[in-house]
Amino acid sequence: MHHRLVGAAVECPEGASAWAEALRGTAAAWGGSHGCQVALRTVPFAATPADAEAATAGCSYLNF
Repeated sequence: MHHRLVGAAVECPEGASAWAEALRGTAAAWGGSHGCQVALRTVPFAATPADAEAATAGCSYLNF
């Protein structure tokens, strides 16, 4: 059985740091080269596990 990748999700720090900008650009490029949508979820730079959970609450990574 073959599965087709329809999307991916990436948690990215908020703001305009070089690392955040690079992560956003890399995620977009990866999605484009794989023919899928990338959902970016922004979290505080010093995110806790609770912050990460809140950023992705209600997201379905299988249904973009």
